[in-house]
Amino acid sequence: MKVIRHESLGFYIYAKPKNLLEQKYNLNLMARAEAIRCRRFEAIVNERYDFFDKEKRKGDFLAYFKKLADKKNSKWQLVYMHFRTFMQGRGDKRGLVQRIL
Repeated sequence: MKVIRHESLGFYIYAKPKNLLEQKYNLNLMARAEAIRCRRFEAIVNERYDFFDKEKRKGDFLAYFKKLADKKNSKWQLVYMHFRTFMQGRGDKRGLVQRIL
């Protein structure tokens, strides 16, 4: 798989570290950048092969539905308002389970 898209993280490292502190700083930032790269790669693979992404599942459903309803007609807005009232403003999965039980 060839990745052609790049993302700048805004991290800067020392080109020629002069002491142990600068070397540790470089190692720490490189480890963080690698962790971010792995998360992005995992999200791409999950999306491509229709796996459920754990980070997206933790998202707020009410916020997602509000964005979707804003693009649709007034019936969607009414459905959103009723569902928000039913959920008592909690858009996470735990809020829905508590309301149903």
